[in-house]
Amino acid sequence: MRKALPIILTLLLLIAASCDRRNPDQLLEDAEVNLTQDKYDDAIQDLEGLLKKYPDHEKAAESAYRIAEIHMNKRQKIEDAIDAFIYTADEYPDTEFGPKARFMAGFLLANNTDRLDEAKKVYEDFLKAYPDHELSMAVTFEIENLGKPLDNIPQLKPILNEKEAPQRVQNADRK
Repeated sequence: MRKALPIILTLLLLIAASCDRRNPDQLLEDAEVNLTQDKYDDAIQDLEGLLKKYPDHEKAAESAYRIAEIHMNKRQKIEDAIDAFIYTADEYPDTEFGPKARFMAGFLLANNTDRLDEAKKVYEDFLKAYPDHELSMAVTFEIENLGKPLDNIPQLKPILNEKEAPQRVQNADRK
């Protein structure tokens, strides 16, 4: 019996932990608190809890998108961010977060990985699903310039030249 007691206690703790009784508002509030305390994994866990227990909640799409943003901006985990953006786009395509998530997945694939074929597919899916969306021009621009160095994109040359001008002035002043 003594040997079984730790196992039984462990099982009871696991069962208690899996019976998360928090409502959506509590999960969102806990996620916000965890974010302010830089507890990103805990915040993601809270938001994922909301998605699992309340996938149709009014804040579910936003929560899915926030998970992707946390992976991207706070955890610096691009692959996890891509997966989370794709999840958001697939699960919540008709919300305001669906098109933004599809765009961000393509953007990260195009600009942070070498997976240009996947980026192109994600962008093409975006244009099929959201041909009139405000981001469709940006998506078209991205497709046209996939894999090109910035200085080989004619539309960016004026911007790049503006950024280089102060540097040229500084270098001239040093001489």
